[in-house]
Amino acid sequence: MVDVSRTWKPQTHWKIGTINITEKFQQFRSRSIFLSDAKQNLSDNRVLSLSNIFVITPYQATSCLHRLEPNAYKAIVKNIKRKEFWPDLPFPVRTWCGMIDQMISRNDSLPVRKLYALVRNFGDASDTAFEEDDYDDEDQETEEREDDDNNAHVNNEEIDDFLLTTNILYNLIGTFRNWMSDCFFELTFIAQHVFSFIQPIFQRISVHVRLGETHINGKPDSLLADCVGSYQATTGDKFDVLACEVKPCKTTSISQVQFDFVKLGKEMKEMLDALLDYGVKSPLVTGVLIEGKNMTTYTIRLTEQSCYILYEHEMFSLLESPQDVHRVPVILEHLIQLANLLKDTTRKISECSLSNEPSQAEVNWKQPSAGTPLRTNEER
Repeated sequence: MVDVSRTWKPQTHWKIGTINITEKFQQFRSRSIFLSDAKQNLSDNRVLSLSNIFVITPYQATSCLHRLEPNAYKAIVKNIKRKEFWPDLPFPVRTWCGMIDQMISRNDSLPVRKLYALVRNFGDASDTAFEEDDYDDEDQETEEREDDDNNAHVNNEEIDDFLLTTNILYNLIGTFRNWMSDCFFELTFIAQHVFSFIQPIFQRISVHVRLGETHINGKPDSLLADCVGSYQATTGDKFDVLACEVKPCKTTSISQVQFDFVKLGKEMKEMLDALLDYGVKSPLVTGVLIEGKNMTTYTIRLTEQSCYILYEHEMFSLLESPQDVHRVPVILEHLIQLANLLKDTTRKISECSLSNEPSQAEVNWKQPSAGTPLRTNEER
């Protein structure tokens, strides 16, 4: 049997209406402990439940509450707000990707110079929008008298998304020049398929992303993540707020003690606990799981005492070749959503670092993680 806390008697329960969700989690976890004692194979969801991490997904069959009454499960998903802080990308972004896709498709070889010139034109359009917005800010009185003209101008958020997209597209062309169809090494795979998106998106909220296996929060006895994003408070203290686990195509987690999904959940929990210890109230941590050409985005919250909710937001496809540039807007939307969700936590970290007030964090809600679990051949 793994090293796991068998006694879990929370003083507070998570309830939605008349449904006691904590009790459902207790039942699921007790069954997981029973199966582990019997030396049965455990699904990933059950392995995570030993550490009080409970998986909720948009599709009930893949969650830890797969036996809950469907309408009750819908209420839980609605409470979590799957599409919270969803970005509305400016329409031209999709048009730009379509133009690049068209240019690549009609040429036998990659038209690098033409692509760079095209993206520079996108950049010029972004700069023009930025200059127009600056002019509008300086001339607010005139703008108030001309409401119709005001509605025609893009807002600051859209301009930021324009600039972000042109930056990513420009970097992607360089990636396309050296594209490898079969990318087996993790670092190379991350650099080719992931880093061009994650780094600039999270940099916008001052989260620094670093590649290579890294101990969570720099602690030698912590788990190793394939890619980590950290935020530095005004005092200089650094906290990891983004975890990534990556498996390139044609590679698996079979030789590992824990599957990547289990590792990701535990890494995110470890990050969350560190924020609670620092005094951050109701923090949220983000995670990304990449299995071959599919990426899945996650967040984790401590919803109630000892109830760590690992929520799956969406699974979508990465680029498999330069011809898949039409997928860029979808990738942008999901990763920008993660960054948007994280903003409140980074703000709280900064506030906490400057505050002399007593901590309001739910430290007493924490629960230790379980030891190394049994392997599994089951689905999640």
